Amino acid sequence: PRPSAEALDIACALWVWTAPCRVFAPMTPNSMAASFPPPPAVVHAPKASGVRFCGLARGVTSTTGGKVVLNQRAPGRQPLLELLVGGVACCGALQHARGSPRKGWLRSRVLNRFSGHSLRQRLQMRSGAQAVMERPETKTTLSEDIMTVVRFVVPGIGTALLAPMLDTTDAAVIGRFGSVVDLAALSPAMAACDMTGLLFTFLAAVTAKKMALARGSNDYALARATLADICCLAVCCGLAISAFMLLNCHGVLGALVSPTALAAIAGPAAAYIGVRAMAFPVQMLQLVLSAACASALQDTVTPLRATAVGGLVNLALDVILIAGFGWGTVGAATATVSGQVIAVALLVRALRINRGFNAAGKDSKNAIEETEPLLPSPVAWLRSLRPARMLPLIRFAAPFMSFQMMQVLLMSFETRMGSAFGALSLAAHQITYSIWRPLICLGDPIMQAALSLVPTHLARGGASGRAGARRLAQAILVVAAGLGLSTGVLGFALGKALPTLFTADLAVAKEAAGLALPMMLSVMGLSIWHCNQGLMLATGRAKLLAVLYAWNVFYFVSGSTFVLTRGLQLYHSWYVFATMHIIFSLIISVVLRLPGGVFSKVQRQQPEAPAAAAAA
Repeated sequence: PRPSAEALDIACALWVWTAPCRVFAPMTPNSMAASFPPPPAVVHAPKASGVRFCGLARGVTSTTGGKVVLNQRAPGRQPLLELLVGGVACCGALQHARGSPRKGWLRSRVLNRFSGHSLRQRLQMRSGAQAVMERPETKTTLSEDIMTVVRFVVPGIGTALLAPMLDTTDAAVIGRFGSVVDLAALSPAMAACDMTGLLFTFLAAVTAKKMALARGSNDYALARATLADICCLAVCCGLAISAFMLLNCHGVLGALVSPTALAAIAGPAAAYIGVRAMAFPVQMLQLVLSAACASALQDTVTPLRATAVGGLVNLALDVILIAGFGWGTVGAATATVSGQVIAVALLVRALRINRGFNAAGKDSKNAIEETEPLLPSPVAWLRSLRPARMLPLIRFAAPFMSFQMMQVLLMSFETRMGSAFGALSLAAHQITYSIWRPLICLGDPIMQAALSLVPTHLARGGASGRAGARRLAQAILVVAAGLGLSTGVLGFALGKALPTLFTADLAVAKEAAGLALPMMLSVMGLSIWHCNQGLMLATGRAKLLAVLYAWNVFYFVSGSTFVLTRGLQLYHSWYVFATMHIIFSLIISVVLRLPGGVFSKVQRQQPEAPAAAAAA
């Protein structure tokens, strides 16, 4: 059986007590004059285990198989004082284990320094190396894992809901205070920018996977270098897409609207895209930094706060620039860009004040005071850039980008399909799409949770790491199923009740209400879709996912062709849309349960051979 926390406290105190007897250091008059030795470093197991380990500073060099390996003590230490302090700590630990602690000034001061809560918070990091006691993972229950996922997902849901709300705010302010031409120009211009942002969301997925692996292996230096490289890639992607959009603005608009409509809205739409295009590097950085906070720090509250503050700035500038100065689409684009800049500044601040794999403000200052911030300064970032490191990162990100391009292609097919049934059906499709879009955004935090939490366990390796990843994946699936069921029922209710608020035409409202059932099935299927997609990416199956994603394009195009050739209605097209999500979710669920998948049975670790064990 595993020893109790009290027994380990006693053992560690005895180790402190007998350390001077094992390793002798010469005493000098200066060392005799010292009052107390430097505070010891803490080497502890995962927080959930509740086990504490105390070790002399610079006395622990490595940990192997749960055993502490000692090195030669640093010169100048005071063995007699350590003997005295260790004896007091040992006596206090024994009395604490018996449940009758003495209340004395000396004992309280000693135990506060050597075995109290303040000591547990001191994790010294020197030269980028972190001392960690490697112990078997504590097995958690399904309910505990579900609560971990819920705490991670809930702030992410708020962040996911804010993005479509900001677009709605721009449209509402322009519709109230701007011209009709500005409002008409906002739709294709905003669609072009949103599709561009959707194409580069692979940066967030790559960041989450890479940072989670670094956190799982406890390699802080790798996390800093990886974040700097991905930031460089994000800025390069932003500059490239900015140049493309500025040079081909009218061509992009021509692909989204008819030539007649383009002649009327070309000026305001091009102005909106021009302002937004200049800030595409900032938009790409926001994706990367938000994913870094969620994955490396396990902090989803900071991205929510940054997005909320940016949204408030966006709203205030919308009113000032559009209603006050009459800037129209230029004012809306300027407000959006300003909100993005403020959000990125808050994320940069959070990552700059952070030290180690601890969320900013959560004892990170006391934990590791000597390390560099997770996000380097601009000068250090420019000095650390190495073009040779970009190629491996691009190769790693290529599968992520390939299936993201397929998703954008599929989205364009869906938009095109909605316009194939006439004006009334297109209006009904737009109403249903407006209700469907915010609901499916709630699945994005599920995918982020899979990308940020599961690789942390897999990076630890061994049977215990795989078992922890499997349990956590099951918890994510349970949360995704619950979220999908609730949002599906909510979507059905909204699909039946809200169409009359969008239009006064009863025929359009009736057709839109008839789409509530396939919309509910789509929302429920997409929740599992996001969960399975995140688990596939988290387990290193991005290439297989990109291949399987071609099934969606084939299925939707074939189903849509069948609907059009048989003279069916928009209602049947939405059923093709919903069944595509459900079937693909089932396919990925089967793949995840095959050998090598995260839900496959974990192989038991083989016992070590006698010779290997003796050598170890």
